[in-house]
Amino acid sequence: MHIAIETSTRHSSVALAGPHGIIEQIIGPELDHARNLAPALSELLSLAECEAQDIEAVFVGLGPGSYTGLRVGIATGLGLARGTSATIRGVPSGEFLLWRELEMGQSGVHLCDARAGRFYFARFRREEQGMHALRAPCLLTAEEVRAELADDNGPILTEATVLEGAALNAECAQRARSGAYPQAAALLELAAAAPGGDCATWDAPLEPLYLREFEAKPRRR
Repeated sequence: MHIAIETSTRHSSVALAGPHGIIEQIIGPELDHARNLAPALSELLSLAECEAQDIEAVFVGLGPGSYTGLRVGIATGLGLARGTSATIRGVPSGEFLLWRELEMGQSGVHLCDARAGRFYFARFRREEQGMHALRAPCLLTAEEVRAELADDNGPILTEATVLEGAALNAECAQRARSGAYPQAAALLELAAAAPGGDCATWDAPLEPLYLREFEAKPRRR
């Protein structure tokens, strides 16, 4: 049995892949990650008629996104893995978001706001055995984003405010898809497509992709 946890956005979710297929629980944007993540996981186990000791692998979304949400998700995943001797893997959230949005062989971009004039950018191509990173998640300026997209014609998963903030042209706006967000069930689908079904080739550090460096400002006196 596999468990997935995704907490990079306000639309968090948990999912379980067990004997009856994939079951997912959505944690709405009005709910608190820290308070509702564990109860949602308990409900999943109950619905699947499974015990925590049945968990063989835990997958967690690494973002980029909410720093606090990602920390809660990763800490919960680590607790599950340590308590059940399950393996644990971290996966960039844009990777499994694009997994559901792309056709086989198609590449696409995940673009989101990092504030202070910066943007989270990643490009992946969907392949038979998972996703191939053409540009690993990174932090770019608006000018750098426009340069990256100049020779690309795939879909851009983003929001309207990001298009405006990065001053993207009309051609990029036509390729943009908004309203989609990473889901734990998609992470389990991607894991199942990988060789061996456990994504053992993923070696990303289990740290949230909060890509902005801390910017401390001196207090005025």
